[in-house]
Amino acid sequence: MVGLALDERAMMREFFDSFPLWLSLPVAALLGFGLGIVYFRMIGTGVRLMIERDRPWLAIGAGVGRLALLAGVLLLASLCGFLALGAVFGGLLVGRFITVRRMKGEEAWNRH
Repeated sequence: MVGLALDERAMMREFFDSFPLWLSLPVAALLGFGLGIVYFRMIGTGVRLMIERDRPWLAIGAGVGRLALLAGVLLLASLCGFLALGAVFGGLLVGRFITVRRMKGEEAWNRH
């Protein structure tokens, strides 16, 4: 009976190690991609809230929520291992690139 008890960290590691690598890495990259799109879109929304609508408290709350979401996803990825954390980070960078590029296009379109 004594050997059956596992601490929480060991149980989490056992759970995440049960997924095959060929499945967990693409899922982690897609999660990072979605996070990158949402995260950087929320940055643009927060800036607009502070400048245009004079709602700094709403922008601050959105910023705290954005950071909590990022921290939660990165923590979850770190529990899956170094490769999953790298895949999430790579997906985050691709999502950032696409979001910034799209927002620049919208800004140029709105000038005309």
